[in-house]
Amino acid sequence: LTPALAELAKHSLVYEDAFATGPSTRYTFPSMMASTYNAFMPLERERKPPNRWADDAITLAEVMQSAGYQTAFLPGNEYFSAKEWPGLAQGFEHTELPPKELGHTSGWLTKRALELIETTNADPSAKPLFLWVHYYDPHDPYHTPEGTPSLGSEQLDKYDAEVAYMDASWKPLLERVVKEEMVLALTADHGEVFGRPGTRRKHGFSLDTRVLHVPFVIHVPGAKPRRVKGLVSQLDLATTVVNLLGFEPPDSWLGESLTPTIFGGAGPAKSHVLGLRYVPELQHEDGEDPFLKISLRTDEFLWVEQIDKRRGALYRWRGDMNHREPLGQDKATADTADAMRYATIKELEDLRSRERGLSGSK
Repeated sequence: LTPALAELAKHSLVYEDAFATGPSTRYTFPSMMASTYNAFMPLERERKPPNRWADDAITLAEVMQSAGYQTAFLPGNEYFSAKEWPGLAQGFEHTELPPKELGHTSGWLTKRALELIETTNADPSAKPLFLWVHYYDPHDPYHTPEGTPSLGSEQLDKYDAEVAYMDASWKPLLERVVKEEMVLALTADHGEVFGRPGTRRKHGFSLDTRVLHVPFVIHVPGAKPRRVKGLVSQLDLATTVVNLLGFEPPDSWLGESLTPTIFGGAGPAKSHVLGLRYVPELQHEDGEDPFLKISLRTDEFLWVEQIDKRRGALYRWRGDMNHREPLGQDKATADTADAMRYATIKELEDLRSRERGLSGSK
């Protein structure tokens, strides 16, 4: 489905065990763009979600702008406009939405990205360009893009057709990145889960491995291409980009810099990654807890805690991506489950102690 992405991977570092910090876009963009959990992101209440990112949030775009880069954001849907999501584009000097009449926007995004690169290259006095292109086409409601061969009539078939269309669309941009030796980080805000019995929604609610496991590819001129094993979080994205360009990340950022894995051949240093379903607007609902689910993943095990029910389940996630079979309760497994749940609850306590969200909003 994705030959252009596969070709990029031949020239890049591919992190095989990378995970989103939450199950949908508004929960994970704080991790990608501000290296923090959405529970820590300072927000201001809006009439409807997503809530406004507060001015004191320090974003990757702001760091890049302060470092002398021109900053541009090309989102693939009006959901990411200043009207629909205020504060998301802070630090970006240029934001441009695709024409409303377009059903699928990947082709337009690539065209505009290449034009911005051309404009920058043509001006010797131009600042270097930091560009975020947010491809959106593989998303519900699923439709086979015009001109793309049909892969079938099921939802998964239409989703795959959208993935194939996106890959064909971004091919010229990825090829140019490699040819002109640009730095590129390619990842996703979340995945989709298909084919699991009892799962009606494809993302947004569960902490399934299928939802949280995301591509994470970094192309750096001069770095040896390889596949990297070891746990990686979306929190690491902004920290790594800033370090690659020779800057120190803000103290508030939580991510691990992956530069030792890029130039030194090391593996990621973390022992676990967290997934969180945190709904900030529940802070303002009487008796409601905004912390709904939390997961803790090690290299072998995954604990998923249903916070309101005060119970969870243990999985060997590598062999059970759809979480069909929670591990049984023999003595060794019970001891592992107790240790995993204890570690998860301690992480939850820490998250609660540093929660921001809408806590300062009226």
